[in-house]
Amino acid sequence: MVIYEKGIVRLFVIISFLVFARGSYLLGAGIPMIETKLDSSIIVVGEKTYLTVWVENFTLIDWPTTPKANPLALKRESQRRYQINGRIREGFRYLVSAFEPGIYEIPPFELQTDSGVIRSKGHTLRVSPVDNLQTHGIKINGEVTPYLTGIFLEKTNPYLGETQDVEAKLYLSQAAPHLFRLSDGNVINLKKDGLAAWRFTTTAEPTGHLDYDGHQFAVYTYPSSISALQEGPLILGPGSTNAALLRRQMVRGGFATRSFNTKIDFPSVSLNVRPLPEGAPSGFGGAVGTFSIQVRPLSLELELGESLTVETRITGSGNIDQFPGPQLVDINNDWKQFETMAKPSGGERRSSSG
Repeated sequence: MVIYEKGIVRLFVIISFLVFARGSYLLGAGIPMIETKLDSSIIVVGEKTYLTVWVENFTLIDWPTTPKANPLALKRESQRRYQINGRIREGFRYLVSAFEPGIYEIPPFELQTDSGVIRSKGHTLRVSPVDNLQTHGIKINGEVTPYLTGIFLEKTNPYLGETQDVEAKLYLSQAAPHLFRLSDGNVINLKKDGLAAWRFTTTAEPTGHLDYDGHQFAVYTYPSSISALQEGPLILGPGSTNAALLRRQMVRGGFATRSFNTKIDFPSVSLNVRPLPEGAPSGFGGAVGTFSIQVRPLSLELELGESLTVETRITGSGNIDQFPGPQLVDINNDWKQFETMAKPSGGERRSSSG
């Protein structure tokens, strides 16, 4: 079971379950599907990030029609094709960039099929000034090779308890003589007084590249989510990680790749947390976000005195993980409630695919 989420989401279950209406039909009929994945939702001016369009059970002769996304630039980059259990899955990767700071919308991609038009979801792309990055250097054999880092928030003035996406970013120089690649980014150890945050981790795959100050940089993104635990001015960071890098260098007769560890420093970012607006409903406990709840008893028949297992499934975006599970509203005290067992959904805590 995979649940894609944006923000901090927790799944309260006693026994996890998943119900697909007409499931065998959906999984086996080969219905055309389209979805998109944006590798980074917060970039700087001049940075190009990857947007992949995945098409399944539908053969395309050419690339899908690119939607108009002015003033964003969408450039075709590469195409991949897979066949999984008889199903064809094609990926079309684009580079997305912007020339000015701002908040932009990437429209959905559409396909005309025999059963009608299908479309992916759109994405919001936030673009920051490049001078928000901090410059550092890695010294090797008396030479200093630059790298850049930054931390970017969706909002700098969130409400108390409001969950938002945050991205820490590492830009590694691709200039000769030292061509750096990330082998293991490890976890960034950031100061986060007054904030709740998931771990900042990344993969060895870059999310794009940046041309800046005569250098080209490979971009690695550490996505996470944070929520404020107190009002007023707060600071996320600074911090660092001990990363394993691969260094490509010229040797007699060609090139060689060597691994080494180095400390990567990340800056801090400030935010000012607002109190929640007045008018909260009676019994409000502080959960902030957008949630949906599904409740399902595992049995509809039982004898007097027997226990009944009830599955409560909460999904959405927000800080629900900071609170105990939901309680049964039992006005007549007909039921004895036992302690709720909470099980997180697992996998990535945030996602930008759909």
